[in-house]
Amino acid sequence: MEKLFDLAIVGGGYAGLTAANRAAQLGLKAVVLERGAEEAYPCNSRYAGGVLHVSYHNVTDPVPELTRAIVEIGEGWTRPELASAMAGSSARAVEWLMAEGAELGPPANSSWRKHVLAPVRPPVNQMEKGHGSDVALTRLERNFTGRGGEFHRSARATSLIVEDGRCAGVNIDNNGSRHA
Repeated sequence: MEKLFDLAIVGGGYAGLTAANRAAQLGLKAVVLERGAEEAYPCNSRYAGGVLHVSYHNVTDPVPELTRAIVEIGEGWTRPELASAMAGSSARAVEWLMAEGAELGPPANSSWRKHVLAPVRPPVNQMEKGHGSDVALTRLERNFTGRGGEFHRSARATSLIVEDGRCAGVNIDNNGSRHA
């Protein structure tokens, strides 16, 4: 079965759900393909703990400072112009996330832990349902589907569909579906 979308997003973590919501806000028809089957599917965004930072710096630090931090942590692999673009939009990205329904808990003592998603989870190395990251992802998914987007669980991307040298879609392994 083939379904047509303007954008197919592989993965339902922060990056995927942010891209999906922005696409829907801009009037595009988007689909998120998440391989996890559970309601609180495991993903790095749920394990990460909900601290919003840029290379261990506060997202509201001056752009030149954030750019320098991103370039340094990249150990020579980071393009400075991309680092600058990320640094210049980090505070706005957190503002957008808050506008989408994410909430911040009390800031921690260190300067780079000033923006922590609420409810703040205990400092453990495991996924915690009902804490900041889980709550934020759940809200982003609800916002996306409320904007008319499609979210598919148990949808593991298997290959890209390339036509005329450009990506035209993605094949997934649930029932031979194709999303373009």
